[in-house]
Amino acid sequence: MAIDTDLPAFIKFKDDTCYYKGDGECIYYIPEDYFTDTKNPIAMIVGQYVSTLGIFDWALVSTNGKISEAKPFRYPTIILCKPSYIEKQKDVSLAGTKPTNYRVLHFKEGDELISDVNTPEIIDNVLAMLRMAIVNGNKLPPTLPYDKIHEYFPECMELNGSSYGVNMQLFGIMVSESYRDPDDITKPYRLSKAINKSMTDYVQVSIKTIPKFQSPYNSLVSENFDESLIASIIQSDLPEDEIPTTPLEKVMMA
Repeated sequence: MAIDTDLPAFIKFKDDTCYYKGDGECIYYIPEDYFTDTKNPIAMIVGQYVSTLGIFDWALVSTNGKISEAKPFRYPTIILCKPSYIEKQKDVSLAGTKPTNYRVLHFKEGDELISDVNTPEIIDNVLAMLRMAIVNGNKLPPTLPYDKIHEYFPECMELNGSSYGVNMQLFGIMVSESYRDPDDITKPYRLSKAINKSMTDYVQVSIKTIPKFQSPYNSLVSENFDESLIASIIQSDLPEDEIPTTPLEKVMMA
């Protein structure tokens, strides 16, 4: 991990560790979903330390309790830190986004903001990032700008010692299909009127559910057959000119 020599005044860097210095506190807003994913939690408490994906928001708290505006922490791989204490907060809205449950990590003078900047290169970190951003539904912080999300994938791979070796358009396609209109999830966010007002007013759905919105055929041949069958029947009940189709169906029916 490259460390900027022009560090903020509240950070002290020594022996590959970043410490908090100064009065008050620094806090990390870690989404509760990071800890509670039933199959592959992307954050966990390890003794006095917390291991987490480095995509979250942070803020400073003055000695009189005033909290600064939350800012993004963007380092898409697994990091380790050592807070003084942790608390759970429900329905917190950061930067005007929809309320979310967080575990708030509190750092005081001398606490380790990043315990070791020499983060290990592990391919499992890349898989964890993909699961949270694409496979799982709506798990990443709601403050991530829609037009920046595609940049996280190659960054994560690079931080873990490799490269996808593909065009950035592929990541753009994944994001454009997985992030949907909050008022109509059958519609991609890029086609939503909301995108003209905000880059964070989206809903991210699992890529496994996308076929249900595309066409009856794509729905039937997708992974979850029970849900897909229902979706296919619902779509097939629409007027013929309103039934969504794909090029594959046009070829098969020609």
